[in-house]
Amino acid sequence: MSLSCKNTNVLVVDDDDFFRDFLADVLRSNNYHVVDSDSRENAFSYFKENHQLISFVIMDIIMPGNLTVVDFYSQMLAINKQIRYLAVTAGCEETEIEHLNCLGCPIITKPIQSKQFINTLSNMSCSLKHVG
Repeated sequence: MSLSCKNTNVLVVDDDDFFRDFLADVLRSNNYHVVDSDSRENAFSYFKENHQLISFVIMDIIMPGNLTVVDFYSQMLAINKQIRYLAVTAGCEETEIEHLNCLGCPIITKPIQSKQFINTLSNMSCSLKHVG
C-alpha cells in the first residue's frame, strides 16, 4: 500500500542511527517529509519551535536522557493535540507501555517490517490532518 502524503511532515525520534535511518527511508519512499533527531531533548526543542509544521511524531520508548517518553509525549500533546504519535520499542518496562496506552499513544514493537509500518501509519492517517 502506498500513501500519498506530500504535505505530511514527520518527526522521527530514535537514538539508534540504523533504525532512525530505516524509518526515515521508508517514510521518504512513501512521500513523507522527515525531520529526525537522536535525542528527545533536541526533538522537543525542535517541536516547540515548529509544532505547526509537524503532523506525525514517531518516537522510541527506550532512549537515554533526562526526558522520559511519557513526559516527552505529554509535553508535546500539551502543545498540539492535533498531532498523531506512534511509539516504537524493542522492549521496555510495562509501566511505560501502560502510561502511554492510558494517554492514547499507539505502540508498535521492533523489529518492524516496512509494510507493517506503512500499514500502521495508513490506518492512523485516516484522521490525520495534513499541514505544511
